[in-house]
Amino acid sequence: MNFKYSEILLASNNKSKKARFEKIAKVNNWPIVFKTPEELKIATVEVPEEGNLVENARDKVLAYKGKTTLAVLGGDTGFFVDGKELDGVRARRNALSGQDEKSLSQERIVELMVDFYSNIAQKNGGEIPAYFLDAWALLLPTGDGIKVEFSRRDVILTDKVREPVDIYFPIRSLYRTEATGKRPTEQTAEEEIKKEFKPIGDALIKLLS
Repeated sequence: MNFKYSEILLASNNKSKKARFEKIAKVNNWPIVFKTPEELKIATVEVPEEGNLVENARDKVLAYKGKTTLAVLGGDTGFFVDGKELDGVRARRNALSGQDEKSLSQERIVELMVDFYSNIAQKNGGEIPAYFLDAWALLLPTGDGIKVEFSRRDVILTDKVREPVDIYFPIRSLYRTEATGKRPTEQTAEEEIKKEFKPIGDALIKLLS
């Protein structure tokens, strides 16, 4: 695989997100290094996620325009439950029921999200189909263009919590991935990257090559 970039700036300091990209690159033998703004001593920009997935992803990378000579990768993810009229773009806010996110601890937000989505599954017999839809934006190093790709990951949302709960991705404790039929914690590293996260890898290949 021929990639145009050997180093990418992530429009995020989220350690779990960085680790996911690093794992994708490692398992697939991609010669790409992902850096965070913090690592490059670039001031972090908090972007309000008020648009749709594409708008949010574009806003995240544009926030770093002119601050680096690297290509900048950013994304936004929605979680959609089949047959449910929820705003999938705002999966976290759905669970907070109007509470001010800034007034809540990360632990409380995780608790509310797990309770909210497990209750949905419980009311539907314990399981219900759902999916993640990701919009990925890449700001070119020249700063004069943005590429966008999508990835979709189908899952079965359940009402059973599998510990440990990832504080950055709490919904992962509730589902089985369609690609393997397994819980995330039951998958091997290769199954996780080459099956569950294959749609993300495919999107990155289109963006970076």
